[in-house]
Amino acid sequence: MKKILWEMMLFLGMTAALVTGAHAAGEQETAVSPALYHLAAETEMHVAGLCGDEVAFDSQSFARAMNLSSIESVVITRLPSSAEGRLFVGSSPVSEGQVLTGSHIARLIYAQTGTGESTGTFEVAVNGAPYSVTCRVHMLKEVNYSPTVATVPAVSLALQTYTGVNAYGVMRAYDPEGDRLTYEIAEYPVHGTLEITDAHTGAYVYKPQSGYTGNDSFRYIAYDQYGNYSAGATVSVRVEEKRAKATFSDMQNHPAQVAAIRLTGAGIMSGMQVGNGYYFYPEKTVTRAEFLVTAMKAIGMQCADVANTGYADDADIPQAMKGYIATAYEKGYFKGFEQDGKLCFRPDQPITRSEAAVVLSNMIGYAKLRVSETFADSDSIPAWASEAFDSLHSLGILDSRDGKLTPNAQLTRADVAVLLSKTRQVIGQ
Repeated sequence: MKKILWEMMLFLGMTAALVTGAHAAGEQETAVSPALYHLAAETEMHVAGLCGDEVAFDSQSFARAMNLSSIESVVITRLPSSAEGRLFVGSSPVSEGQVLTGSHIARLIYAQTGTGESTGTFEVAVNGAPYSVTCRVHMLKEVNYSPTVATVPAVSLALQTYTGVNAYGVMRAYDPEGDRLTYEIAEYPVHGTLEITDAHTGAYVYKPQSGYTGNDSFRYIAYDQYGNYSAGATVSVRVEEKRAKATFSDMQNHPAQVAAIRLTGAGIMSGMQVGNGYYFYPEKTVTRAEFLVTAMKAIGMQCADVANTGYADDADIPQAMKGYIATAYEKGYFKGFEQDGKLCFRPDQPITRSEAAVVLSNMIGYAKLRVSETFADSDSIPAWASEAFDSLHSLGILDSRDGKLTPNAQLTRADVAVLLSKTRQVIGQ
């Protein structure tokens, strides 16, 4: 048989509790609690190869998949169906219950029975574990490429927060085939804790140690459903001292808390004191006029007052905003809407994510795309906003929500804080 070693990476869909437990225990391979045994028993590892080729395994691949420092033995607890494929050690067929050690593990191969695309399944127990892990071998007609972190924007790799304030972020990677990705921590932070809240979207929360200020970092990887791994990406973390006035009663543990603190500290947004509390009102929707003025302030623009903006509904625009809105029209940031043959601004109408994306992109310029990604709701993005969404996402300013961009959703104050905080990072403010 023609033997071709398929460059493969195995993966194990570990839960956050299992991964954290393994690291906390220093990768101890004994004295695992029954609960962790149960979790491990429900996990799988995957590997891919080309139809007609053989897939080779080695101890290093198993070790990485199992999150262990080394593999001493592998027991084949269930063989693949004969209709799917067969396991061999060299040229000798493997039997159920066979124990592989040392060089025998490196000689383990999977040979597909048929010629078309198929998935073979077998089970193994490693290092004497009392549970088995399912291994799925995907035989494909074409090479399935690994996800990459080379296109991750710099903003997504630079996390900022304050003493005692949780920071929320999204790990990013790009898969050429658009395969569903899973994210995993490769190196944990030293001065805080890290939890992946959604392994498939990459959402996470970083919690700095009590009283800590300074720098920290962590490293992550991504893999697809065929076992292809990305290289590691390092996220740098900066924890700054928080000013007393930056505490909002309605923003504790809110994903936009850091952004709200940054923008209010810079005088771009503000909260409101009610009794003894200071409130940001994160879920309050934002109007077109409010977003336009706030965004212009965020990029450092100052505009002189004008008596009239030129819009037909100028009387509905607050005087303090007219200079910004007139300047935005002159610079082409925002055009307006035709109504009864007249150009209107509609200052009090809530702004959508699509409208905000276009306005913001017009202000800072459009990025040159390295890759183009597709989202679950890409078809619902208006044609006039598509380029803006691509640009802001490639810059790291706009992240998807559960794989969606929600282009028609109305922006809230929390949304605006996050968008503009990231915008300021991108332009260096």
